Amino acid sequence: MKKIISIIHKLEDILLVAVLVYIVVMVLLGVVLRYFFHYSILGSDEIIGYLVVFLGMMGSAVTIRDDSNICLDALVSKMPKEKQKYLYGPIQAAIVVILLFYIYCSWNLTKSQADVLAPMTRISMAYPYGAMTVSLCFMVFEQVVMLVKKIKDKTLFWPQSDYENR
Repeated sequence: MKKIISIIHKLEDILLVAVLVYIVVMVLLGVVLRYFFHYSILGSDEIIGYLVVFLGMMGSAVTIRDDSNICLDALVSKMPKEKQKYLYGPIQAAIVVILLFYIYCSWNLTKSQADVLAPMTRISMAYPYGAMTVSLCFMVFEQVVMLVKKIKDKTLFWPQSDYENR
């Protein structure tokens, strides 16, 4: 199982780097062509826009993997100190449920937009919307892996030290 998880992490990293390199190259190429040769690549801005959104969403999956995402803990800080650490598990499980709901909605959106064409490139809008579904699947995968790891390590609690100074 660790090998499969490692392969998926490598796939995420390669995908992020490839998309970022493509965006940088296309933007620089577009600027050079536009200002020095008075020529632009038709549709490149549209594709770059889709890829920037995809990059942001895939980056969210990596922040879940690295446990570096932002935690809004206003509810937790309002609870009595002895109960605060026990909210971590239910909140993480709720995140999985919410992400699964997002996948369901984004998949329905992707299917409904399959016949719609992008204005400039004339590609099906199912591709940009489908990228949202793919990145959400990576997010769920990372969330579940993190949750299982914390359960195995018996670290499924917020450290009390995070809330003692409040």
